Amino acid sequence: GSVFKKYHETGEFDEKEIYSYITEGIGEDILPKNVDFDVIDHFEKITDKDGALVTRELAKKEGLFLGYSAGSAYQLIRQMKHELTEDDVVVVLFHDHGSRYVGKVFNDDWMRDRGFLNT
Repeated sequence: GSVFKKYHETGEFDEKEIYSYITEGIGEDILPKNVDFDVIDHFEKITDKDGALVTRELAKKEGLFLGYSAGSAYQLIRQMKHELTEDDVVVVLFHDHGSRYVGKVFNDDWMRDRGFLNT
């Protein structure tokens, strides 16, 4: 998990927010000095399962062969869509490629082993 969300909302560094997660490249258990929380509007939590399922969905439905964190980024938009207006502009950067996740997110056995797919 990431300590950023709670810290941003409360100013409290909560060690209970430090736990293992599967998604690579997102989530932190430290507060780096180079993060300027004053310019960040919002943090959102995405489950490992949702990120993985959306990554696969984007490949199947949109032909986008993206990495795990890209699926999580897209899931963020889904979770926040009720807060957006017609005039809002949203930019999402999909910064990684799915080839790194063929043995993970795109592998049914790996997904089942983590409870992300039904048998």
